Amino acid sequence: MLATSYILFQMARCYTRHDDIRTVPDVRQMPLSDAEAVLEDAGMLAIVNDSMYQDGVAPLTVLDQNPSAGSEVKKNRKIYLIINSVNPPLVPMPDLKDLSKREAIAVLETRGLKPGKIILRPGFAVVLDQLLMGASVPPGMKVRKGLTIDLVIGTGEGTELVPIPNLFGMNKEQAVLSLQQAGLQLGFENYEPGIVDSSRVRIVRQYPPASSQPSVPKGDAVDIWYGKYGP
Repeated sequence: MLATSYILFQMARCYTRHDDIRTVPDVRQMPLSDAEAVLEDAGMLAIVNDSMYQDGVAPLTVLDQNPSAGSEVKKNRKIYLIINSVNPPLVPMPDLKDLSKREAIAVLETRGLKPGKIILRPGFAVVLDQLLMGASVPPGMKVRKGLTIDLVIGTGEGTELVPIPNLFGMNKEQAVLSLQQAGLQLGFENYEPGIVDSSRVRIVRQYPPASSQPSVPKGDAVDIWYGKYGP
């Protein structure tokens, strides 16, 4: 009886390949061809099941794998790979005209585009044009993610300087109206920490600060911070 049980146990081990466990190698950051060879040597099969684009990484580089490196699997296990796309995706060109320099750069980076050269021309101190390889790029045009966009920005020279209104205690609508009356525009909107109800906040900080003397070019932007105001 014991001999029979032992034989059955050994057969079960052979059938389930308990003695043929492999450790998954780390193939991340490898070219796909190298990753396939490494996995094959380890007795595993590479399967590409997805791709995505990561700027600065060579095309067909392995970005991630499943199961992860160090996992124990049976021989001939499929290892699923995510690789870097050959071509970056297309994104719509944003409309940067009339934005301040810092606003335009922030919008470009949010879209996955890179700010390039700053070209100065006479005019209001805002973005006057957006260029790709020297040509104006219309808003909405599809461009490759990761491309560099040059900005044409007014020097502010020869433009009218205006005072900066005090926005402290105002809500957004009041601030926009006050800025428009002063010939300025609303810039970035920020929230102080701990804000729970955004409908009851007021402006508690601004940049540039208020000034009764003409100090910024007409058309410039003023950033604001919302916070708790009053009881």
